[in-house]
Amino acid sequence: MAITEATLSKDEFNQPKVLKNAEAIACLLTRLLLLEPGTIQSHPNMGVGLVSNYRYSTNSEADLQQRFTKQIETYLPQYQGAEIRVQEKDRVLVIGGRLDDNIFAIFYDREKGGITTTYKRLSDL
Repeated sequence: MAITEATLSKDEFNQPKVLKNAEAIACLLTRLLLLEPGTIQSHPNMGVGLVSNYRYSTNSEADLQQRFTKQIETYLPQYQGAEIRVQEKDRVLVIGGRLDDNIFAIFYDREKGGITTTYKRLSDL
């Protein structure tokens, strides 16, 4: 089954850019992680709020892992089998996971506020 997700950018042919498969899943998970609760009025509890809730706080990695997993179960139930792991190293939160044949990692630098994502199909490794 092919998974697609539209973005608000254009591709090299000046057409709407559409992400597929592992990239689409990583995009959905990243959006859920970054979304601030209260942004979407019809779903006021949707979103982890990574920047506002975890940038300067001393919340534990276990708290973030539990919150992210609960958000996936609630708002992306088709991906509720995702294995999520969170750890911190040198003020960088590493949120990684595995979903079916896809692995992803989101790196959040608490000091600089920078976010990077990677995603791969296990079969491509």
